[in-house]
Amino acid sequence: FSMVQRQKLLHGETMERMRDAYPKQMLQAVLPFSTDVERMGVNRAPVMAFAPDRPSSQAYGQIFDEIRDRLWKS
Repeated sequence: FSMVQRQKLLHGETMERMRDAYPKQMLQAVLPFSTDVERMGVNRAPVMAFAPDRPSSQAYGQIFDEIRDRLWKS
């Protein structure tokens, strides 16, 4: 996965190229560029602990689900 600024055209194009080139290695879930992620260090806690309703928390959940599903299928 990667942290992505969706409003940046270059980020979107890069993700599309990477998914085309490495479909089995790239996750569909993305972590939005967010200060919540940076605040994990300040809060010394996972973002899901101090900001569970934020998009970054939901993204971490999606990343976990996708990795779990891939491992379960293998």
